[in-house]
Amino acid sequence: MVILAHGDPTTSPLTPHLHPDVVAFVAVLALAYWLALTRLGPRLAPDGEPPYTRRQVRLLMAGVAMLWVFSDWPVHDLAEGYLYSVHMVQHSVYSLVLPPLFILGTPPWLWRWLLRPVRPLVAALVRPWVAVAVFSAVTVATHLPAFVTAAVRSGPAHFGQHVALVLAAVVVWWPLLGPLPDLPRLTAPVHQMVYVFAQSLVPSVVGSSLIWSQGVPYRVYEEFPRLWGIDALADQRWAGTIMEGFEGGLLLGFMLVVFLPVVRRELRSSSPALDRMGRIRP
Repeated sequence: MVILAHGDPTTSPLTPHLHPDVVAFVAVLALAYWLALTRLGPRLAPDGEPPYTRRQVRLLMAGVAMLWVFSDWPVHDLAEGYLYSVHMVQHSVYSLVLPPLFILGTPPWLWRWLLRPVRPLVAALVRPWVAVAVFSAVTVATHLPAFVTAAVRSGPAHFGQHVALVLAAVVVWWPLLGPLPDLPRLTAPVHQMVYVFAQSLVPSVVGSSLIWSQGVPYRVYEEFPRLWGIDALADQRWAGTIMEGFEGGLLLGFMLVVFLPVVRRELRSSSPALDRMGRIRP
């Protein structure tokens, strides 16, 4: 994630290649999880509980695989040297897809072990409105022109912004998915819906500003070669549309998964009982 790929008009970004730093980072992460589950797990998992489940392993494998796919060629090259819209896809995956996979895939005993040195700080950060504020601040910062330019031109800035984005996303997802009873999550469906709506406000504003802007704030992307006839302004508007689409999909998904079952239960409990012939019982 440190080696950047600035647009080069003499080569195609679709020429297959790998970034050694990305491969090394993903390999170390996968190895660390494997060692934790197989070596630490038998010692730290509660008595009578397996160190991990098949579901957790599948989620972790999916998370590591998606991290690799969206950090290496071709996404990395297109995002950092050609199209801001691809950059937006990458960041949306980092903030809305990877955190749930890693939160749910990491066993609770491993979360306790990882968070033990910083538990008071984490307990303060995962309070719902603090988490929303942290995520919103990082979202705004990573979309400021100065920060976008720094991320494209500096390897350490690029890596640091990705780390900050993923950590902020873990914080904002924790009140919905956190597996530790001592760091409780929201359980009431109404509270969950209000929380998701609040979380989506700032990203939606940022996305809308990109869609309706008449100028190009990210001048660094104007310097790159244009691909497939997409000019810088159209690229920026596509980026805003992608951001809005991810946030809208998140809201719709929660409505379908969380809210609609509650509505169905309420309708069943309030409707008159039916006999086997479908007639209303007296």
